[in-house]
Amino acid sequence: MQEIKNIDYQQELLKIIPPNITADDIRVIKKFLVSYFAGKASDEMDKFWDEQGITSAEEMSKYLND
Repeated sequence: MQEIKNIDYQQELLKIIPPNITADDIRVIKKFLVSYFAGKASDEMDKFWDEQGITSAEEMSKYLND
């Protein structure tokens, strides 16, 4: 994935959103973005658990409470 550098990301996102967007469209876009970033965070946590060799919920709980 190509990384964009030195760009105002909010401005870039605004460029792709049409000017006549509805409140319902905004709710759908927010839901999509939350889901997208939650998925990325979940993938990173899965990668972390794999790197730590932690395979069960019990091991995760112990790790988090130590």
